[in-house]
Amino acid sequence: MDFSTEKIAGALREELHPLDEEANRLRQRLAELDAQRDRLNAALLALSGESQTKKRKRSGKPAATKAEVIDVIAGLLRDNTTLAPDDLKDLTKDKVANDLGKGLNGFALRFREALADPMFVQGPDGLIRLA
Repeated sequence: MDFSTEKIAGALREELHPLDEEANRLRQRLAELDAQRDRLNAALLALSGESQTKKRKRSGKPAATKAEVIDVIAGLLRDNTTLAPDDLKDLTKDKVANDLGKGLNGFALRFREALADPMFVQGPDGLIRLA
């Protein structure tokens, strides 16, 4: 690629990044709303005395392990040196779901457990880096 093509590609990537982040936030919000609707529908069924005949919908994807989450975080910090906790969580969640193809059940707990690993340090500025 020549310089002008690289410049255009870089500009397009910069525009794409916030769109990807927003799409991931919206997907997560939709999943939360679907889960809340399922709980409310189950409560309505319980109140009416009807039995729920359809099984709960599952993603069919196994959840990420603590070790997998640690590997993803370490890779992100190797690439970015330091990251804010919220940014690191969003990027990690995206990589776990999209790159590893894992489900996000228990992700918040796995992420907290992974950050407690001694290989990660949170500096006085609040940014997380490799120890």
